[in-house]
Amino acid sequence: MTALQRATIGGTTDVTQPTVARRPNVAALYGNVSPQAASVPAVNSPIYGRQEADASMLGGHEDTTVITNYVKLPKTPTVVYEYRIDIVLPPTPGRANNPQMTQRSERKRVFKALCNLPVLQNHNDYFTDYDTLWSCSPLNQAQLANLSVQYAKQSGRMATVPSVTLLFIRSLNFNQGSLDLVGRTTPQRNPNLLIKALNGMVTKCITERQQNDLFEASANSFYLKRSSTTLPNSLLINRGYFTSVRPGQEGPLLNVNIMHGTFLKPILVSKFLDDMNAQYADDAEKILKGRTVRITYDRGPNNGVDHDIEEHRKKQIAGFGKIPQLQQFDDGTRMWTVKQWFESQGLPIQDLNKPCVNVGLTAGARPGGSGALWIPAQYLEIEPYQTFGKMLNSAHMRDMLATALKSPAVNQAAIVEEGLRLLGVNDQQTRNALDTNYGFQIGNKLLRIPAQLLTAPVIRYLNTKKSTISDASWDIANDKFLQTPPALRKLGVLDMRQRGGAPAADIGFELLKRCAYHGMLSTAPQRQDVHVFIPTTTHFGPGRSQFSPTFDTYGAFRQAMGIAWTKAGSPAFVLVLLDQNDPDLYAAIKLFADHRAGFKTVVCTNGKVSQGQQLKGGNGFLGILSNLALKFNIKCGGQNHAVDSGARSAFSLLHVAPPQKGMKLPGQKEPPTDPNLTDTMIIGVDVVHPGGDTPSIASMVGTVDSHFANFCGSVRLQPGRVEVLTKVNMQELVEERVAAFKAKNKGQAPKRILYYRDGVSEDQYYQVLSEEVDTIQKALPDVAITAIVVGKRHHTRFFCADEKTSYKERGQINGNARPGLLVDKVITQPATADGFRDFFLQSHAAIRGTAKSAHYIVIRNDKKCKLDKNAIHNITHALCYNYARATKGVSYCAPAYYADRLCDRVHRYLKLYMRAFHVGGDWSMSQSEQQMIPKTAGILAFRTRIAGEVAQDPNWNLHRRANPWHASMDNIMFWL
Repeated sequence: MTALQRATIGGTTDVTQPTVARRPNVAALYGNVSPQAASVPAVNSPIYGRQEADASMLGGHEDTTVITNYVKLPKTPTVVYEYRIDIVLPPTPGRANNPQMTQRSERKRVFKALCNLPVLQNHNDYFTDYDTLWSCSPLNQAQLANLSVQYAKQSGRMATVPSVTLLFIRSLNFNQGSLDLVGRTTPQRNPNLLIKALNGMVTKCITERQQNDLFEASANSFYLKRSSTTLPNSLLINRGYFTSVRPGQEGPLLNVNIMHGTFLKPILVSKFLDDMNAQYADDAEKILKGRTVRITYDRGPNNGVDHDIEEHRKKQIAGFGKIPQLQQFDDGTRMWTVKQWFESQGLPIQDLNKPCVNVGLTAGARPGGSGALWIPAQYLEIEPYQTFGKMLNSAHMRDMLATALKSPAVNQAAIVEEGLRLLGVNDQQTRNALDTNYGFQIGNKLLRIPAQLLTAPVIRYLNTKKSTISDASWDIANDKFLQTPPALRKLGVLDMRQRGGAPAADIGFELLKRCAYHGMLSTAPQRQDVHVFIPTTTHFGPGRSQFSPTFDTYGAFRQAMGIAWTKAGSPAFVLVLLDQNDPDLYAAIKLFADHRAGFKTVVCTNGKVSQGQQLKGGNGFLGILSNLALKFNIKCGGQNHAVDSGARSAFSLLHVAPPQKGMKLPGQKEPPTDPNLTDTMIIGVDVVHPGGDTPSIASMVGTVDSHFANFCGSVRLQPGRVEVLTKVNMQELVEERVAAFKAKNKGQAPKRILYYRDGVSEDQYYQVLSEEVDTIQKALPDVAITAIVVGKRHHTRFFCADEKTSYKERGQINGNARPGLLVDKVITQPATADGFRDFFLQSHAAIRGTAKSAHYIVIRNDKKCKLDKNAIHNITHALCYNYARATKGVSYCAPAYYADRLCDRVHRYLKLYMRAFHVGGDWSMSQSEQQMIPKTAGILAFRTRIAGEVAQDPNWNLHRRANPWHASMDNIMFWL
């Protein structure tokens, strides 16, 4: 790649030239400037919906209407043929069976050669992921088996695979429209595979016709090549579009959404390692492993192969080795160091402190291995358009949000004026190619669909009621919390600041005064109630991170914390003051407090204190203190507020009448329900995956009270990357939550359970039913269950058709729909025999950018629950206002949110544990695990063993308890 090409993609400055869209200028709207530049211009109006939309789905009796980012698919393929691609490697001496080729890059090369053979030569109607091929027309059966294919290897040498077979698996029928895209997977039908195939066909057609402007990142997305924004640490942000065929109630639809992705900058590997060392020192080599790079120096011909043509310069990184003066290799005549060999070729090495890079075989990096190709990092260049693939740090995330967070009007304009154009809506050639090759026709207008606006709940404190205002938030003022604990009196202040600020004792005393305002103290606090303690340790200081989580420094930190805390009188309630947000230090504090010592903490930074003191002439500090007070109240077992609907509890349908004395007389009315009695438990479940072979974290939270405010929690480790809870974990978690419910409800088990499950994909709904929900049923045979999956990672957006649907913020129309927006028609899935039903609900007001509704899928609703769809909508909406640590409606319901927060807390423990105690590197599979067939069984056994080993490690589970925290935390929401 030339310097000019590299500058075009990565940018020699922070400004690159995007593809110019039609009116309005989307390139101008998005700016394509560095995050430090001035704010980008916006559209003239907060509502872009005045442009003509497709209103054919309206019925004429709607409460309101919104525009959504879906278009019709007037025509789709009626059948898709599925073929498995078997690529058999040449015979190897000593091996009984010829193995399948598994490396994706090599399979891709073989498939490229296969396209020149008669079997695919005249076909333009297929999509492949190189393991499977989907075609809109059947392939010639006589040409599918035992094809000998000659292809060019990565090295440039030609190779032959003796047998490539396209094995017909099945026909995926699409003649019933949306019904073929939902329901169970069987040997005859696979809705998820059908959607994957259709999505791949759409994306393939678009990117093939616009190769100079677009690149494909997945079967669902494409990005504009000339839309890069530079981030620090050799990263780029590119603008693109997501597309997906979705089942609508009246037929298949195409979802189109703008998106932004993070990609590696096409620079030298040496420069990448330099840049990454600032933030990703431990991960830079892992990030590059498996990536495609380009050899920049000329190697000349060898054995008839020209290694300097562009295709042969590209290699994949197999690993990293020693520095050039230490890394050795044998060229067949003698042993060389990499430094000696490159200098002998007239190629000086500028930095001898960077590791050499192996772009040959992985086995060559091992003692006695061969086939490695060691090259200094300065002679390798990262190929463009490769995704970053890791979670962004906080600084990167700020820059990403500055680029990607735009108003609804701007995003809608981008989809209409740029996204649909790229889909070929206004390009006859692309439209013809989609129709002729794949049988697709795409509508040219976003849909205008019916919607509802649910009534805002009423928030109740001990002495006041508040109507939630249009932005779904309220001011706590001097309201007294609904329930307060008797124990809060002495407050400890852990001062870990090194840059000054307001005196810690003053902040602590002001916090206690604020707690008194909210009813948490029966008498006025005294200054001697505040006990400041500062741990003496040399392991804190300015820099990237105040805390370096290694074995020795964590031990020193833990010792210093213990001494300081004991000297302060071991306070049970501690305010922690930090200079700034620091994830490592935060994790260390929480691990010590939650796990080892068992005291309750709330963390506050100097920035928050200063911000509060500057707001409203100093009165803003009271708001900061009130926010800290409400967190202490819930961590002490109190309840901040309740959610009402008019004069009744918003959860009145979940309350029961008190036991009736005597027999009920004929015609006698049912007694009214008691808001203090319930037979219902609400459960939230989530699983997070730290990655690799590290155990996954499964959390379950469950209510114990009639206000559905106090959710106690439980956690288990389970095999890495396993989303659905194992039956053992599920059984233990359910038993713990039911026991907690019975302890607070006079020994009575729940008769109804609302089960909110966060974060599962569409192809796992039936697993959740059979492995999680059924486990609840077995534990409580008579319980009635309503199970709802909560989806947040979707691409559905809603735009206001007029200003009436939006609301004002600081005197200006916000542009987002009012909180309470409910959509359960047109774009939701059709009714099936399984009874699944879904709806979108936006309960919150977006702080920035375009609001994203939560997607709720009801996968089970027993009749004995007596909850119709309206009841489920309203209860779920109320649960978004029941979130204890905020004075606003949140974006998805509290049970799922709490489970997510609990997972996040334990994830912080686990990250610290891995870095402080698991210093030996990665785990390895045993011989028996390696020999298991199929291979996936061995991987699962290995990850199950690892989860068990960590769970029993004293460094992880100090108190030998089922949950990885101190017993004093069991009955409170300490993780909020």
